[in-house]
Amino acid sequence: MNMLKLALVAALIVIGTPVLAGTVNFAAVLADQDGQPIKDGDQHALTLGRASMMALMQSYPDDAAASTEEKARRGLLALKVYTAGKEDLPAEDIALIKKYIGKLYPPLIVVRAMPLLEGKEPLPLPAGAGK
Repeated sequence: MNMLKLALVAALIVIGTPVLAGTVNFAAVLADQDGQPIKDGDQHALTLGRASMMALMQSYPDDAAASTEEKARRGLLALKVYTAGKEDLPAEDIALIKKYIGKLYPPLIVVRAMPLLEGKEPLPLPAGAGK
């Protein structure tokens, strides 16, 4: 039952939350379901900045319709946040990062990233996690 509650809270965070400008900590490490750092394919700890960069730089099927300016905007934003610490971003940039993290990553990474992009604390671990 606790997992269901956690899933509902996560869904409420991702769906229907207005995107506001704010300060985002891109150095934050994303944790797995047991509170351990998630590792990327190169075995680096997956920070919000690294996850954002990879999501923004990825090529997607609908990119054929994207303008050169849109691709350049994504690329510049990716480079900006990749190794950033705390960064002030306009709402449009935060919304763009959220969109592409949602496109690239599985639900665990999405629910770990979204609160951080909104300047909130990460979701708490489920009861009994990490044991």
